[in-house]
Amino acid sequence: ARCFDDVGFHTLCRGLVGINLLEMVIGMLFWKDAPVKEPTGPIPPAGDSNESLAAGQVSPSLMKSLRSMLTDPSTGLLLMASFMYTVGCNLSDGPEIVFFNEHFDFGKDEVSYFFMVTNVSGLCCSAFVPVLIDKFGARAGCIAGCLGYSAVVLLLVFWPGVHWMPYVFGYTTGLLGCLFGMGFMHLARQNCDTSKLGALLGLQSSLNGAAGTAAPPLGGAL
Repeated sequence: ARCFDDVGFHTLCRGLVGINLLEMVIGMLFWKDAPVKEPTGPIPPAGDSNESLAAGQVSPSLMKSLRSMLTDPSTGLLLMASFMYTVGCNLSDGPEIVFFNEHFDFGKDEVSYFFMVTNVSGLCCSAFVPVLIDKFGARAGCIAGCLGYSAVVLLLVFWPGVHWMPYVFGYTTGLLGCLFGMGFMHLARQNCDTSKLGALLGLQSSLNGAAGTAAPPLGGAL
């Protein structure tokens, strides 16, 4: 908090936008499918008309691959759910700190502790969340992550003035983020071919980066 004392609020906002744009660009680097190994066999004679056709059919084009993932019911629904979850979580990033300051008397130190608790929660919960995913299922983990986040936001609305409530919100956010993220990974592996998994995760990262860039200003405007 003290390191950013001299940095203006607008500069911090631009920094967050830059980080999310960088995440979107990094995701675009992984859109391309992994190369498919050709089966070993006798080398066709030179001039064979099927040689160029087979070489052209080894891997679909990038746009065709992305279009197939977006239109496929399984992967398309996964990507839409991830995008909407990111939008929902980041809508509050704009007014969140102002809300904490007005209703919980949060200053810069309390805000720093809040973000520390949120990140420590993600680190700690990632150790046991896989056990919960294996026991209750990946779909249940995603549902719990989405509905749970909505529930803990209501705690802040219904119990204003309780100084430690934002820390409970921060810790729970880390847990719910792990549940949704790991549940998404399990469902992606179950519903996507191995050769297209990297492209799916790259597209997810780009969509989440776009959502993370647009949602905070929209939340602030609301």
